[in-house]
Amino acid sequence: MMSTAFIIKTADPSDAATLLKLTKQLSQETKTVTIDPSWSKISVAQEQRQIELINHTLGNVIIIIKASHQAVGLVTVQQVKSGIGELGVAVEKKYWNLGLGTRLVQEAIRWFQTYSDLSTLFLTVENQNQAAVHVYKKCGFHFVKTIWLKGHSIMAQEMKINKKVIKK
Repeated sequence: MMSTAFIIKTADPSDAATLLKLTKQLSQETKTVTIDPSWSKISVAQEQRQIELINHTLGNVIIIIKASHQAVGLVTVQQVKSGIGELGVAVEKKYWNLGLGTRLVQEAIRWFQTYSDLSTLFLTVENQNQAAVHVYKKCGFHFVKTIWLKGHSIMAQEMKINKKVIKK
């Protein structure tokens, strides 16, 4: 697997089928990723349209990482309030510990700093997921507060990163 070439790109409508397949795989592999239950009912055509709509915004993005033409990881940013986007990242289990999560988060931050109209990115990560906490800190996110996840007896933390202001 180490010789596999990985390609990172913004998802486009042609990625809809592989994105749906990846989401199904991720929902079976881990409970640390929140996936809307209605996702399993979305058709390829509906997903193509969603990607198209997302790509016409400045506050939302889906970035995927592909191996052998199949999506094996993704990072999303979803605008939740004016100027604020929530980041989520997931990689197929067989591709863990290859730095793909870090690469995806870095690409999302590059998009955030360069293209988005957002001022802040935030995320929620379970305290027990120390590998993810490490990635987020390494990429520039900082701790905001500890929270209890609703419906779970799991402590988590909110982390955020602000847009850098470039002085002229």
